[in-house]
Amino acid sequence: MPGLVGRADVEPPRSKAAALAAPAIRRYRCRVMPNIHADPAALKALQDDIYREKVLRARRLPPEQRLADAFELTNGVFARMHAGAMWQTGTTDAEQGWQEVRRRLDRLCRTHDHGRFASQKPTTP
Repeated sequence: MPGLVGRADVEPPRSKAAALAAPAIRRYRCRVMPNIHADPAALKALQDDIYREKVLRARRLPPEQRLADAFELTNGVFARMHAGAMWQTGTTDAEQGWQEVRRRLDRLCRTHDHGRFASQKPTTP
C-alpha cells in the first residue's frame, strides 16, 4: 500500500548468486511528519499539557505516597552525590565519600546562608 509510514519494499534478488552476493535493497517511503518544534505555539501547548498532567497526577496522590516519593527522590540524589564524590576524589572508601559529601553540603549551606544570619550580637551606639 503506497503512502504508509515506514513501509519497506523489498526487491527480490534476480538470481541465486545475486542473493548471496548482496543483501536485498530496501526503499522506504515516509510521509513527512510535522515538526512540533517548528511551531512555538504548538510546542508551548505541548509543554503546558505535560506540566498540567504531572501536577494533576501529583495532586491525586495521597499524602503518604507523596512523602514516600520525596524520600525516594532524596535517597536517589544522595546516592548520586556519594558516587560522584567518590569518583571525583578517586577513592573506593565509602566513608571518605560520605565525608566529602558532608563537606560539600556544609559549604553549600554556608554559601546559601551568607549574610542572612549574624554570628555576633550587633553593638548599640
